[in-house]
Amino acid sequence: MKQKLVSLLLLLALLAGQLPAAATYTGSDKTIPLTGSVTVVNPLYGGTADEESPSDSTDSIIENPPNFRKKQAERGEHGASATAYYTDIADAAGFVRSQMANRQHVITLAYRTTVRSNSEDPKVSIVKSIVANALGETGNENEGDYLRWQYGRYVCNIQGESVVNGDGTSTYSYKFIYSVVYYTTAEQERELNDKLTEVLRSLHLEQATDYQKIERIYSYICDHVSYDSDDTTTQKYTAYSALTRGTAVCQGYALLLYRMLREAGFSTRIIAGTATASGENHAWNIVKLGEQYYYLDS
Repeated sequence: MKQKLVSLLLLLALLAGQLPAAATYTGSDKTIPLTGSVTVVNPLYGGTADEESPSDSTDSIIENPPNFRKKQAERGEHGASATAYYTDIADAAGFVRSQMANRQHVITLAYRTTVRSNSEDPKVSIVKSIVANALGETGNENEGDYLRWQYGRYVCNIQGESVVNGDGTSTYSYKFIYSVVYYTTAEQERELNDKLTEVLRSLHLEQATDYQKIERIYSYICDHVSYDSDDTTTQKYTAYSALTRGTAVCQGYALLLYRMLREAGFSTRIIAGTATASGENHAWNIVKLGEQYYYLDS
């Protein structure tokens, strides 16, 4: 009996030693540090769509990067909670949109996603997708096309890590730090808002038909804004310059018309194209009246 018991124990020990590793694998503590920086020039300008500077953009893994989770816990990034990661592009975009609308130059957020382990690190595509969604039309007068045409570029510094999971996926945890260059400041936008309220009140739109509202707004811009051929700064590209200084190039005209029509409750978009046989760039608007959209070129 004792001999049989010993034999049984030896057999169990041998079987345990032959078990494949996958049968008892519950995950991996392999953590891969990630870092990078991507520079994106506003694709509306200069034919430099989604331009990534070789010197500023990299997806490479570096040695001895900062401890991402430790630093995030210490600083309490992304709100009061250090563990508050966005996991949805739309939610992250909503936060970035609100920050851009307030002309915040530095925007920091934490983002986490899980993908198949054989996928490439998705950080650059996530960085761009968040901004692209942030600039989508919302119906608000200071978002959508108004934002799309009022920033020059952004640089996003990326810190993060990936962890290989036992189910064949990898979890990527990032901190994105966007640095955005705008054409106007927060103070200029506040000044513009005050002036818009004053001007729209002076147009007495309350009792006007929709056609009359559009006509009064359009005529106001045509009568009060002059084309600016001399200014060498980015001010001439803004609604702020068009309304407060009375001068702008076509982009400033179109942005002001967009803002005023949105404030008056109309659906409008900014259209870009060429205006001459030589291919000169131009911007104008469309506005919805009834069931159709009509071109307006103030």
